[in-house]
Order: sequence, then structure tokens, then C-alpha cells
Amino acid sequence: MFEMVRVEMQRRKDEKVTAVGNSKYTSKYPFSGLLICGECGHKLRRHVRRVGSGLMVPAWGCSNRISNGRAQCDSHHVNEDTLQNTYTAAIRDMIEDAEEIMMAVKESAGLVMEPENKAALDRIEQEIIDLQNAVLELHKAKQQRSVTAADYAAQIKEYSQRMQELEAQQAELQTTENRYAEVKLWLDSFAEHIQSGAIMNADDSMIMKQLVEQIIVGDDGIEVHFKCGIVASHEYL
Repeated sequence: MFEMVRVEMQRRKDEKVTAVGNSKYTSKYPFSGLLICGECGHKLRRHVRRVGSGLMVPAWGCSNRISNGRAQCDSHHVNEDTLQNTYTAAIRDMIEDAEEIMMAVKESAGLVMEPENKAALDRIEQEIIDLQNAVLELHKAKQQRSVTAADYAAQIKEYSQRMQELEAQQAELQTTENRYAEVKLWLDSFAEHIQSGAIMNADDSMIMKQLVEQIIVGDDGIEVHFKCGIVASHEYL
């Protein structure tokens, strides 16, 4: 848990540094860095384009198409207000099923098993300590010549194999523990923003970056991929 908090603090620090160096993309344009072309996988770039009425409006287009032409990517530009309205609609649909979503995320992430996971980690850590102590005692026995070289080598091999098994189990459980902390952080943030109503605001870069991994932009609509693994889709409005 503490490791996840440290990672999150570093992420926020890095985001602030980025904002200082290039603030118009991190604070003024919340979608920056999140939009992915559904046609070729490149990121989208913000620009201003002239519509049929002659009005200049902000829009997002695939950087690959902008730089290399339609021969490389046949995607379409999407007006920024369309993206904002569609994103808000996708979030609204998701919030209607918020309780079911949060329960599904908890179950898929193994959150209900967190106490058992921690207990297993504690057992493995203790066995590793006991094994390390056993190796020290065996080494002392060798120095005192109370164990033969052959027995010493055989016992060391057995200890080494068991240590590898324990370290593999520990790594797997630690990954689950980190996933638990990561998803819990997402769920807490999601619940907080739902209660405050702030999640509905597509202009808030910090909220979007906390919850969203990426947004796939297609010809007919978007797919909002959240960091917890949920995907919310919606056709353009």
C-alpha cells in the first residue's frame, strides 16, 4: 500500500512538472495525451479548423493523418465539443450503474480477498526469514565441521530451491497486493467524484487523468478505458 502511495505521489509530482513546462496541454486541454486513434493507434492532436459555416472551431485529429496524410490513416477529425458531450454522456451512463460497477471491480481485483492475501504474504515472509536463519546455522555447522561437505551441499541446494519457490509466490502475492491498492485508489476517487458531481465535468484534467487510462476515438463514437479495466462506450452526440 505504501509503495502505491509513493508511486501516486510521484505521478502527481511529474504531472505538475509537465504542467509547468507545457501548461496549455495539461491544464487547458484535459483530453491531451488521452485520445488514441481507433484507426491506426496514434495519439490525437488538437488544432483549430474551419467548419462549413466558416466558423473556426477546436477539433482533434490523428497526428499520423495530420503529418502523413490519408494514405497512412483514414480517420476523421472530431470537434472538441462533440468529444466533451460524448465523454459526459458515457460517464453519465456509467454512473447509473455505479454500485454494480464498483462491486464488479472489487471482485475482479480480488479486493474481497485482501485480508487472506496479506496473511499469506506474512506467512511467506516469515518462512523466508526462517530459511535464511537455517542457512546461517548450516554455514556455522560447516565451519565447525559438524556436517559433511556432501550433506552441506545437498542441504544448500534444497534451501535454494525452496527460496526460489517462496520468492516466486511472494512476487505473485505482491502483484495482487499492488493491484488491490491501485484499484482501491481508483474506486475511492471514483466514489468521491460521483458524490461531488465533479466527475461529470469534462474540463477537469486532474479528475480525468486520475480515472481514465485512454480514450479510443473512432468514426462513430468513443471508448473510455478506465484505469480499473472498465470500458464505457458511447456514440457521438
